[in-house]
Amino acid sequence: MSLGNFTIFLSFYVKALFSSKKVIFAIILIPILFISGIGLIGSQLFQQESRVQPFQVAIVNEDPTFETKMVIKQLTDNDHLNQLMETIQTNQTLADELLNQNEIAGVIYIPKGFSGNVAHGENTPVQVVGNQRRPLQSQLIHYLLKSAADLTSAAQSGINTVNDFMVENDFPKDVRKKELRKNIVTYALHVLGRGQVFEEVKKASLFQEDILQYYAISFFILLLMIWGFCGQLLLSSRINQSVSLRLLSYGITPIQIIAAKFVALFLLVMGCSLIIGIPMIIWMELPPWSFVFGSILISLVFSLLFLMLESLFQREKVFLLMGVIFILVGAIVGGHLIPTVYYPSWLEQMSSYSVNAWALTFMLEIFHGEWSSSLSHSFKLLLLSSCGFLFISILLNARKRRFL
Repeated sequence: MSLGNFTIFLSFYVKALFSSKKVIFAIILIPILFISGIGLIGSQLFQQESRVQPFQVAIVNEDPTFETKMVIKQLTDNDHLNQLMETIQTNQTLADELLNQNEIAGVIYIPKGFSGNVAHGENTPVQVVGNQRRPLQSQLIHYLLKSAADLTSAAQSGINTVNDFMVENDFPKDVRKKELRKNIVTYALHVLGRGQVFEEVKKASLFQEDILQYYAISFFILLLMIWGFCGQLLLSSRINQSVSLRLLSYGITPIQIIAAKFVALFLLVMGCSLIIGIPMIIWMELPPWSFVFGSILISLVFSLLFLMLESLFQREKVFLLMGVIFILVGAIVGGHLIPTVYYPSWLEQMSSYSVNAWALTFMLEIFHGEWSSSLSHSFKLLLLSSCGFLFISILLNARKRRFL
């Protein structure tokens, strides 16, 4: 590759990028303002403890036994749940009246003989009536009772096993009754390995430790992607397809053009990253050299990605459309807006094939200081993808010259 041609093209592309200060400011500031607006709206949501307004639920207990009282206690003895739901124990007439007046979100009916039937393995369902005017709260009550039903079913199997054993061995009735009550507590609270209806599972992740820092890193990566797209769009508009073909006919190689375009784009993205990267290093106390290295690698990947897309879709409007689609899909699938742990299984599986997800995972590993101990999987994937993007770009531009 002629170094002279590369230098000429590089200087041309750099001048093309920085010839208009207004364009550069627009490329840098508009994405920052847009994403900052999204972050501001999101931060207001996270400042609230809940997204659902507190509501009341009536419980009509027509079988006031020790067992049903314990079930109700398990349903209501949850600090986090009590921030949303307040239970009222009343009779059926008053409960129906409150429901009709839209003062409660639902009614839970515990029928007569419920505890006795449970002890003997008979299926006596608890009736739940939701308020159609409060669909979200009604659905929450539905999931609450479903969890309680699963707990009851699992505990009931153990209780019945012990009870059948005592019946077969002719234990006295008072002993069986005493043991039954004891087993209800034992199986309901300990056999399942938990002391409440809902089990809390904590996953060590930045979005749970500090949601603002998670989104700061997430939006930083998204900004690098947007800057790469905007820079490539600006470069493509400076040299149209006819001029590019004429240059190829004069003996200019595709590698020279791609190399110059890539270096100019990479310098733009990397330069923009320093604008917010340095404040992030100070604010989040990130390891500076590791963070800079991660920014260089991700800037490299996104620059090569849009270089490949520009080679695939030579028409400016088509490239513009595909670039926007890639950014939107990458933002959603990659976990920039919602952490992938909250996704359904099929979408979470899809995110494992996303460049954005790899980049986000890699930067989070840098934040936790985990990537350097052994080269992480996300780091290897980013390197392989950058090589793949570069190879496809060279291959597509080589075909242009062949068909001249």
